[in-house]
Amino acid sequence: MARILCQEYPTRLVCIALGVSRATLLRRPKVVAEGFVPVRRVAARRVSEDDRAEALAVLHCPRFVDRSPAQIVAILLDEGRYICSESTMYRLLRAHGEVRERRRQAQHPQYHKPELLARAPNQCWSWDITKLRGPNRGEWFALLVILDIFSRMVVGWMLVRRANARIAESFIEQTIGVHEIVPGTLTIHADRGTEVTAQPVCELLERLALTRSHSRPHVSDDNPYSESQYKTMEYAHDFPDRFGSFEHAHSHTRSFMTYYNTEHRHLGIAMLTPAVVMPASAQPPSLNGTPSCARPTYGPLNASCAANQNSSFSLKPFGSTSPPRAIKQHRWKLSHRSGLKHVERFRSDAAQCSFSSD
Repeated sequence: MARILCQEYPTRLVCIALGVSRATLLRRPKVVAEGFVPVRRVAARRVSEDDRAEALAVLHCPRFVDRSPAQIVAILLDEGRYICSESTMYRLLRAHGEVRERRRQAQHPQYHKPELLARAPNQCWSWDITKLRGPNRGEWFALLVILDIFSRMVVGWMLVRRANARIAESFIEQTIGVHEIVPGTLTIHADRGTEVTAQPVCELLERLALTRSHSRPHVSDDNPYSESQYKTMEYAHDFPDRFGSFEHAHSHTRSFMTYYNTEHRHLGIAMLTPAVVMPASAQPPSLNGTPSCARPTYGPLNASCAANQNSSFSLKPFGSTSPPRAIKQHRWKLSHRSGLKHVERFRSDAAQCSFSSD
């Protein structure tokens, strides 16, 4: 009704008389008559179809196929020709799906996520280099650590004042010699640091027939086990802000590595210590025969499971019926639920690797 009255009277007076806001009147959709076909207005300065076809032909010709519309317009003006504007050329290219980089561009290779399997100790190692603050500002010590990802055991470490390719090569060669690694049976994973990817290290691994594995470029979480070990070390309550001397740093690192291998418990291996999961024959010589390598006793837990079978909260006893499963090293994001599943799956595997449950 208001729209009908607006055809004869001013819109402002109609809205005041009916008590309707002009915004409401304009916002409500108009009733379109049946069979009404809207007619689109054509701009008077629209480029004709012949000029459009000529512009496309110029854009597609071999002479201008690798040039931008701005350059094409400038060249044609120097020659005394004008077909259409630069924006019109872009509209024509956009209508035909050709608005993109028309020159040849470098294509970077696609790096896939590294995935490594470890079905037993000394099949896959992970190593990295971190820095420890020295007594003076700008003074740092380099800590090289190699981990066995199956058992989380620190199989070798070295603290030096300054790391380089030759030191890294000697460190890896000594660690491999101590553990008597058979050529062709070990994969070493690391990031893309300068010492890690140096030519002496690569030549050593090729000479020993060992497989190299590296993190993807610019990806910080493709080496999770080494990063986790460093975080555990730096978050310890007795880790100092600065070490008083090189000897102080070496003494602290030695005591921490012993604790990490024999006392620290990991969620990924069913809250066991690396010394329990790693067989005694494969352990470093400094840990052979330590009391922490004794097999754990699951008698109290199994008795509690048997006594609470009918309760709403039930525990599953440890068993050793399934063969050891593989541990994957990849881009690691562990949620609470997936972590519990990983613990349930691994606790029996770790039991069969180095001990039998009671």
